[in-house]
Amino acid sequence: MMAKLFYGWRVVAACFVIAAFAWALGLFGSSVYLQTVTSAHGWSIGQVSAAITVFFLVSAAIQRPVGKAIARHGPRPVLMAGVFSIALAVAMIGQVSQPWQLYPCFVLLGIGWATLSTTGISATVAPWFERDQGRSPSWARASAPLSACRRCST
Repeated sequence: MMAKLFYGWRVVAACFVIAAFAWALGLFGSSVYLQTVTSAHGWSIGQVSAAITVFFLVSAAIQRPVGKAIARHGPRPVLMAGVFSIALAVAMIGQVSQPWQLYPCFVLLGIGWATLSTTGISATVAPWFERDQGRSPSWARASAPLSACRRCST
């Protein structure tokens, strides 16, 4: 008879998929957004990169509240808010027509990235494991470098 798979490993697998999309659309996506938006609209790199800086600042500022929110409300609503935020941000970036419109897009992207990146994944996975505290979050985030592989090969 086959042993039943511990549910925590399913959580790790789900976070593995989340990390692949979060890193691709959040962290690694910022360079794609920079190049695409500057070429599509003729805006300067400085204008677009200033909005991308806001993305990193917002993300850094809310890492701690994300962990607290997961502890208080559980991972599901927090991660779902992150998924919604990052999806809306990416959709909005494709619709901008003025440089100022990039700022709300990258604020949303920063919120999504903060909830779906290391803090969100670690806070989601850690409660499921006692013995594999180091291994489980590492495996959950292991897809992050994979999301950059296609970009690195071109």
